[in-house]
Amino acid sequence: MALVGSLVALLFCAMSSSAAPPVKNLPDLTSSITAPSSVQLQPNGDAQFTMVVTVRNNGKQIAGLSSVVCRILDSNGVGTTLGLINVPSLTNGTAFQGSCNANANGLLTSITYTLQVIADSANAVAEKNETNNTSSQAITFTSPPTGQAIASWSWDPQGYVLEEFRLYMGIESGVYTTFFPTTAMEVTVSDLPVGYTYYFVVKAVVSTEEGLVESPPSIEASKTLN
Repeated sequence: MALVGSLVALLFCAMSSSAAPPVKNLPDLTSSITAPSSVQLQPNGDAQFTMVVTVRNNGKQIAGLSSVVCRILDSNGVGTTLGLINVPSLTNGTAFQGSCNANANGLLTSITYTLQVIADSANAVAEKNETNNTSSQAITFTSPPTGQAIASWSWDPQGYVLEEFRLYMGIESGVYTTFFPTTAMEVTVSDLPVGYTYYFVVKAVVSTEEGLVESPPSIEASKTLN
C-alpha cells in the first residue's frame, strides 16, 4: 500500500508540473496625441490642422507592422476618420511618431469635439494589454474675425429692362461660389472672415423676347480683409 501511495504522489507531481506553461511576454502598444486645442475655421467652414501621433512599444517583445487611425468625435460620440498611419515594427522600448494632416468640415463652434487616435487599429498585433491603445484630446473650433466689403458698379441698360443684378463672390480668382441678387447698384457684404482676398463680378439679368438672360460678367474686382 505504501508503494501505491508513492506512485500516486509521483504521478500527481508530474502532471502538475507539465500543466503550467511558462508566461509569454507580449508587446504592448500605447498611443499619445499632440494637437492644437483650438482651431479657427476657414470661410467655407473647413478646418485644417495636424495631429502628431506617437506609438510606443512598452512590452517585452517586438511588435510587428500595425496601423493607427485618427478620428474626430462630436459631443454625441459619433466619429469621423481623419486619416490612417502605417506603423513599422517596433522593438520593445522604442517608439514611432507620425502625423495626420486633418481636413474636417461641417464643424460647429458651439460644441467641444474629441480627437482620438487608436494604436493597432486593425488588431494586427497580439498584445499584453489590449485596453491601452486609445488616447484622446479635446478640441474646439472658432469662427474667424469678420469684416465687410462694399461693391458698387454702373450699368448702361442699352434699352433692356432690368430684372436684377447678381453680385458673384469667391475666395479664388475666377471661381465664384456665392451670389447676391439685388436691384441696387451697391451691395455691402458683411460677416466675411478676415485674412482672405475676396473676388467679385456683377452680372445683369434682363428681360428679352426669349425670356430672362444673364449678361456676361463685369471686370473682376477684389478686396483683401486683414
